[in-house]
Amino acid sequence: MWGEQISKECAQIAEDYKRAIESEIPSWEGDAAEAYRAKATEIAEQIQSLAAAVGVSQAVQGFGQLVATVRGITRDLIADVVGEILIAAGAALASSWFTLGGSLAAFTGWAVARGRPPRARSRARSPSSS
Repeated sequence: MWGEQISKECAQIAEDYKRAIESEIPSWEGDAAEAYRAKATEIAEQIQSLAAAVGVSQAVQGFGQLVATVRGITRDLIADVVGEILIAAGAALASSWFTLGGSLAAFTGWAVARGRPPRARSRARSPSSS
């Protein structure tokens, strides 16, 4: 994946830069040398943290995919419930002439119960909730 490659490259650049600071300028002395080493070490740490930031962006991207999946599942569940209700409404309407409207009343009760969230349905059935 592209993000992983960037993360690895940033980590490698940071390591290479730290090694270069230690191996290529050990003979430098004085205040300027110390200031350069301190700033170079800070830059290497910032590059290393950039590698970690790429990992965070991948995590955020993964969470986005998770949200899209949950959204799709929710949409499918709602579509299933609406489809069941429409089919049952058609059956209740078709039989209403024979049941003198009783099937419409039964359908209304069923549809309200079917449309409730599962947790509300389980609480309604529980005898301890009275």
